[in-house]
Amino acid sequence: MKKSILLIMPNVEKGGIEKNLILLTSYLIKYFEIILVCGEISGDVRKEMNKKVKVIIAKDYLRNKFLSHRIQNTINVFLEIFINKKNIVKNETILFSLQNHPFPILLSKILKKKIIIRIANHPRASVKYFNNYIKFLLKIFIKIFFYKFADGIICNSNSSRYYLQKFLNKKSIITIYNPINSDKKFKINYNRKNLLTIGRLENQKNIDGIILALKNVKTKFPRIKLIVIGSGSKRKFLEDLVKRNNLRRNVEFKGYINPKKYLMNAKILILNSFFEGMPNVLLEGLLYKIPIISADCESGPSEILKNGKYGSLVQVNNVKKLSKKIIYTLNNYNDATKRSEEGYKTLGRFNKIKQLKKINNYIKNF
Repeated sequence: MKKSILLIMPNVEKGGIEKNLILLTSYLIKYFEIILVCGEISGDVRKEMNKKVKVIIAKDYLRNKFLSHRIQNTINVFLEIFINKKNIVKNETILFSLQNHPFPILLSKILKKKIIIRIANHPRASVKYFNNYIKFLLKIFIKIFFYKFADGIICNSNSSRYYLQKFLNKKSIITIYNPINSDKKFKINYNRKNLLTIGRLENQKNIDGIILALKNVKTKFPRIKLIVIGSGSKRKFLEDLVKRNNLRRNVEFKGYINPKKYLMNAKILILNSFFEGMPNVLLEGLLYKIPIISADCESGPSEILKNGKYGSLVQVNNVKKLSKKIIYTLNNYNDATKRSEEGYKTLGRFNKIKQLKKINNYIKNF
């Protein structure tokens, strides 16, 4: 009988981590029985998942206007598993947490089961922004305290692993990169014209900064256009920002759509996040040989771009430097293209089969 993996991911939305979820479950279902428990799941993600994966959506045990939607989903997933543990948890079950790890770790101790957690964003940077210093210290303390009780920790960047190893004396902390189908071949369009950014329209992605930088870029390149692909709670704010800065002809919001067509036609791919893990969008950018400009945020961009060898890195949340880098890249486009083509040759580091095999072998040791 196959061992069972209980995947815990309270918020299955639309984005990079969901792409990893689809690849991960499609591969691991060959070796394990997989049950995914979530508070909500995107219909698009569910359609793409292997049909053999059992999906359980937690009931609304808790709905409280004082708690964020994501936290409520996390608590509801915890309660769903605990209340129905006889039907969900088997003798050979391993817990595998993909989000909000303290609750799953606590659950693993109650159920007396081993747990592996996967760190999607840099542990420090993910709480450094949008929190005052007291909240930052509290959240870091909670993370580190609970992570000590995890049986295994998978980081998707070396930077995240190095940071955790300062506090946790665990040999079981390893780096496994995000998987990407690096064997794909695309016919590259060298007549590209638009700037492109892809990501959830939330504070983390700092698309505000790209729009403000575009205002400066427009003075040199009046017809330049930014394509924004993604959905989220900040869309109206961003649309209003575009209007206030007289950029309606220069910015186009596409919502959450398949980005392939726009990746093939993008002149420059821009990532301006405050923090990341190992951003899939940069891997996809190199796959399409697009010149890349990324914020040098913790932790993945510098690893993907080899400290700026395969694309440009700019200071986090610096509109002036970002606008200058966009203008410089447009004026020196042949050099930028050569760098992205060199980066394309290194994508074997993220080969889908190699990375998924590493995860499979890691789980089998527990």
